[in-house]
Amino acid sequence: MPASKLSWLLENSIDGSVLSLVPAGRFIAGGPAHFESSTEPFEVKLQSFFLALAPVTHAQYRRFIEATGRPAPRCYSAGLAKDLIWTHDGAVPPGAEDHPVVGVRWEDARAYCDWAGARLPRELEWEKAARGVDGRLFPWGAAWDPDLCRHEENRGRGTTCSVWSHGEGASPWGQYQLAGNVWEWCADAFERGAYRRYRRGDLTEPPEGPDHVVRGGSWFNVGPDSFRTSYRHYFPAEDASLEYGFRLAMDA
Repeated sequence: MPASKLSWLLENSIDGSVLSLVPAGRFIAGGPAHFESSTEPFEVKLQSFFLALAPVTHAQYRRFIEATGRPAPRCYSAGLAKDLIWTHDGAVPPGAEDHPVVGVRWEDARAYCDWAGARLPRELEWEKAARGVDGRLFPWGAAWDPDLCRHEENRGRGTTCSVWSHGEGASPWGQYQLAGNVWEWCADAFERGAYRRYRRGDLTEPPEGPDHVVRGGSWFNVGPDSFRTSYRHYFPAEDASLEYGFRLAMDA
């Protein structure tokens, strides 16, 4: 197993990610959302799982490239945030080593997780980690606070920030930046009516499709809507953008 157990934490020995346990039990899903005709909250029961405390960084992704020979992230910037663009020889952007890696397609994120002996989180797992068991609308609580995450209006020189910034906005189980900085790829293909099924107790995975779920909002978004724990969004799996990143999940 590519991890060593440290109480309620796991340290992945392959990429160095630290994951915390999200215990089994019920939580409140749904609420103010996007791409859903019905947004009434409902209870869901999930098995326990581990979720990384932070998104995968540029430095971690470099280790993956060196180990597998996979191409470096590439995405079009239109002159924006050039300090997040990898060089043509595959060098990590200087000064962004501990920022979340961007420019990764969904398949890139899944390949990284396979290499690390992990997986991408299911959408409902991501939501439980973000909102705890009290139905909170943001990882830190019930009210929007623009100082607790990275977004368009506090992005400084126009870039992402360290994955360890905004610790006061962490989720109930210690995950950083489940709101802001980068949209995070989930395992699920996007299904517009998935939450109607989940409300009925049918938790089967959505069928495969060209689009995949992203959650959490990014440094390009203005709050509060995109940063709500219940906000659903998606992008084509083949897209690579300065807004997209991901984090590891593992079975407990």
